[in-house]
Amino acid sequence: MFFFLLPASAQNPVHYESRDLRLFERAPRGTTVYVVQVGTLVDVSTTRYIRLSLSGPDKQCFRLSENSLKVDEFPRLVRSKGQSYNVSIEAHGMEMLERLLAVLTLHVMVSARNRHPPTFLDRKYEAEVFRYSEPRTRILVVQASDEDQEDYNKRITYVISKGYLLPIDIDPGSGVVSSRARLRESASMMQAEVTASDDGSPRLSDTVNLTIYVRDISGK
Repeated sequence: MFFFLLPASAQNPVHYESRDLRLFERAPRGTTVYVVQVGTLVDVSTTRYIRLSLSGPDKQCFRLSENSLKVDEFPRLVRSKGQSYNVSIEAHGMEMLERLLAVLTLHVMVSARNRHPPTFLDRKYEAEVFRYSEPRTRILVVQASDEDQEDYNKRITYVISKGYLLPIDIDPGSGVVSSRARLRESASMMQAEVTASDDGSPRLSDTVNLTIYVRDISGK
């Protein structure tokens, strides 16, 4: 039984939501399946105490550890690739009377284990950009590959994991890095880290350094 202290209370209709997840075959006890973001399930401005609980046909295979759903079957889950588990996370408001606020139903598909992380083609990336270039100017492309055979295990998403406050963006699907705003006030050198993560279970990733030199004279 877990409680979350949140600001004060009001009546709201029950919120229902569902999600599809993947979990690698024969996942051992203690494996994290999903992390519950309480604020996306309930209006945290109107409810003081929240209790999370499990329901559904396969709830006995899992447990809640604070706000994380974990495998609880010992020593490991036994269903094969292509089979699935169905479990729901219920959020209850704990005011004068307990009431159901939200139900998140998870359809967990057993999939092939993700064995290979994405790997960047280069271990560091450097580029130059003109200080007076327009917003959304393309600066460079970072690329990673993944040796897994399954599409869902080798599907890659790119994010700026360090330096995300810099005036640059990255396209999550293509790895194209571009300016988010004018660079007139930017430092002459911007340093960031880019992470490539796959969609497999367990999710694997790789990170590289990115250096962008802001030049006062265009290289064109």
